[in-house]
Amino acid sequence: MLRSLALGMMVALSLAASGPYSAARAESSIAGRYTYTGTDTDGSAYDGAGEVVVTKAPSGAYEIVYDGGAYTGVGQVTGDTFSFASMAEGKNSISIGTIRPDGSIVTRWWRYKDKGSKGTETWVRK
Repeated sequence: MLRSLALGMMVALSLAASGPYSAARAESSIAGRYTYTGTDTDGSAYDGAGEVVVTKAPSGAYEIVYDGGAYTGVGQVTGDTFSFASMAEGKNSISIGTIRPDGSIVTRWWRYKDKGSKGTETWVRK
């Protein structure tokens, strides 16, 4: 029984680590430059595409800079999820994104005191 349980755990762990898109690959590949498009919290589309740059800070967190500094934030990767908080013009936002196997990131985001909850973004690596 114990041997079967140990074998099952080893198989599960090896599948998780070597799957088509492992968490280690997601985290190691997130730093870079992206073009983004999206919708505001009221559901209206952005006027056009922008640029976001993600770098890994000495602390291990990720620094996020939108459009040369118009918005800045800090985030963390857990598995294939990229969560971050940002601020611009005195407004705080939170975002939760999924890192896709092709390296793009699809997020939902919310801003403090906004009435809508339809904020979305799609980041495509440059």
